Amino acid sequence: MANEFYQLGLNVGNEDNLPRGFDPIHQLDASFFQANLSAGKFLQLGLNDSLSVSAKLEATRYDQLKGFDNHGIGISADFGHKLGFGAYAPRLGINLSASRQYFQGEARDSDRCGLELSYSRRISAGLMLAGGVDFNWSRTGDLPEDPRVTAFGYDPDIRLPYELFDYDAKSLFVSGEYAFENGFLLGLGYRRILGATVASTPVPTQKVYKFSDAFYSDPAFESRDWFAYQLDANTDEWSLSGSWALA
Repeated sequence: MANEFYQLGLNVGNEDNLPRGFDPIHQLDASFFQANLSAGKFLQLGLNDSLSVSAKLEATRYDQLKGFDNHGIGISADFGHKLGFGAYAPRLGINLSASRQYFQGEARDSDRCGLELSYSRRISAGLMLAGGVDFNWSRTGDLPEDPRVTAFGYDPDIRLPYELFDYDAKSLFVSGEYAFENGFLLGLGYRRILGATVASTPVPTQKVYKFSDAFYSDPAFESRDWFAYQLDANTDEWSLSGSWALA
């Protein structure tokens, strides 16, 4: 037995620091429109086991900084095992995912894989709590020599790698959601990410180069000579959501 599902998502928003700059001079903002379409199947494997498989297409467009426009494709599989019977039984989850993102320059293109382990439990009729860990791997193809980069004269034998989006990340997360009697669903989440970020600048310095993990020209800025560093980054991510049924 399997239930098919389809979902269309349309999102608008604004990023106030799209290049991940260090200071206000480099912190450029842009509004975006995003569309995604996903489809898949939910399979009940047994009394306590289920499997959901899906595929997703996504595209994002910015009103400014067009070089950050991107599109991607991804697949995922989510396996769940309930430790008991009934609505209050805890659930263990394993999610595997893989995706490919395309930008206008290959320096920002990347292949990504993820593994998430989660534990969730309904505490009351309205309250659900969850937590877990996940691991992500980002990889990109080998990049060619760029005259703008080699002009800096860094020793080719000890220079930093060019591949900006080659890195691993891991995170811990907790979340909760509460369903009110009128059907409104309130969600709150926190995630601590240990990974990397890619920061861009038109004025690269040797000081930043020395504690970076990768360095290359940034193709997101076609009309200007911008460069990007891969830097270690620990991120605290908070989320607040509200959801309600229209019918």
